Amino acid sequence: MHIAIWILGIHSSFANSVSDIVKQVEDKYRSVQSIQADFEQKTKSSFSPAEITVKGQVVLKRKRKMRWQFDAPDSRVFWSDGAKAYMWNPSQKQYFVLDDMSSGATQILDNLASIDQYFEVAVPNAASGDDVQLQLKPKAGSQLAASVKSLEVELKKSELMLSSVVVHDHMGSVTSINFENVELNPNIDDTIFTFEPPEGAEIIKTNGP
Repeated sequence: MHIAIWILGIHSSFANSVSDIVKQVEDKYRSVQSIQADFEQKTKSSFSPAEITVKGQVVLKRKRKMRWQFDAPDSRVFWSDGAKAYMWNPSQKQYFVLDDMSSGATQILDNLASIDQYFEVAVPNAASGDDVQLQLKPKAGSQLAASVKSLEVELKKSELMLSSVVVHDHMGSVTSINFENVELNPNIDDTIFTFEPPEGAEIIKTNGP
C-alpha cells in the first residue's frame, strides 16, 4: 500500500550543485520531528487503466510513526507505531497487521534527513525554476529497494517545503501524493498512532505469525 512532507531558514542564494542541495534538504529535515498535512493521492496500477484518487490527512512523527486518514466514503486509516504498520477498513470491519513498512512515502521524514544514506540522487533542475525535484533511486541492497524502484520528491525552492512525492514500484504502478496546508513540528500525542479494533473486527496478519 503506497501510502505516504520544513522550518530552518534557507540561504537567500540557493545552492546549485547536487551535493549542496542534498545537504540543505538533509539539514532542514533533521530539525523536523513531526509533520501534519492534507493530501491527495492518485494511484495508477500496472494491472488496470483506471486511476484511483483519494484524499485525507496525514501525520508523521519520528521515529517512523505515521497516520494516514482517508476521507469518506473510503474512511480507511493506515498507521504505524514505529514497530509495525496497521490498516483499519471500517466498511469491511477488517483490521490488518503489516510487518512491511518499506513504502517510499511512509518513510519520507526519515528519508529526507538521510538522503545520501538511502539513495542515489539526481536533481534535474538544480540551477533554475521555483521548485526542486529530487530523483531518488534506493541504493542496492537496502530494504526500500525491495519494494520501490524510484521516487520523485518535489520541494519549494524558497523554503524546501515538500509539495509532492511520486513513487514508482517494480510492477510499473505509480502513486502520486500532493500535500497542502503543511505544518511543521506540531505537538503530536503518540496516542494517535495506536488503535484498538472494535469487538467483532476480523484481524488479518499479512506477514509472520
